Amino acid sequence: VDNNSSDGTPEFLALIDSETRRSLNLKIIPQKFNGGLSQATDVAIGESSGEWLLSCNPDIVFTDDFRKMLEYAKANSFPILAPQLITTEGTPQYCMRQFTLTRLFFCLTRLGRLLSRFLARDYFGRDLHYGYRLFDHPVLVEHPIASFFLIKRSALLQLGHLFSRDLPVYFGDTDLFSRASLRGMRMVLVPTLRIRHQRGYSRTVLHPEVHHFMFVQSMIRYAYKWHLFPRILTALVFVDAVIAPLTQGLSPTKVNMMSAAFRLKGALRA
Repeated sequence: VDNNSSDGTPEFLALIDSETRRSLNLKIIPQKFNGGLSQATDVAIGESSGEWLLSCNPDIVFTDDFRKMLEYAKANSFPILAPQLITTEGTPQYCMRQFTLTRLFFCLTRLGRLLSRFLARDYFGRDLHYGYRLFDHPVLVEHPIASFFLIKRSALLQLGHLFSRDLPVYFGDTDLFSRASLRGMRMVLVPTLRIRHQRGYSRTVLHPEVHHFMFVQSMIRYAYKWHLFPRILTALVFVDAVIAPLTQGLSPTKVNMMSAAFRLKGALRA
């Protein structure tokens, strides 16, 4: 599904001949508007017919392990399945636990991370990421890395939709896994299956200020939806936005000040 992009994608897709489309079982759906990730995903799912659905970011590099991942999915009954993602530098990305108020603040705000690092020896980071442990066998997790995962169609039918439209860019995956957990669905990480992830794609296509605005807005919306003390979180975000630029030195840069301003704006618009 092309969301009315202006980067040459429609022209590139138009060059794919019909024979290649048939051989790849590829269907191209152009839209005349940008409905956001959630809306476009719903359209794509509605046009699909397989037993399994793959959610895949555009910065994923497929490896031979994807075929093994499909075989594992067919041989087991887990409704959500994720591989071990490896960055281009060769470092692993760690799965997470479900978010709480303390995990949101101490892991996702600049001030919170500083406090966690210097006062608690990164306790909250280790708590969120299973102690930064690298597993050597399949293990149930609360929050797979959403850049690449399989979900069974029957599970998606129970959940109603993949990503919520009120969380158009960020925290849609977190909301999905929270809904799956609420229904008792098992989410498994298979660490022997490895897929390469070139991280940071969303930041390359979003202006930094837009990124800060949408991230904070989505975080607080998620907190409201799941009753994670959203007013307290909003107050903490305000404190973070005011104090965080000062952690860069006595004379904060214009970029730091603008980022803080857009985090404040995101909190107000949530």
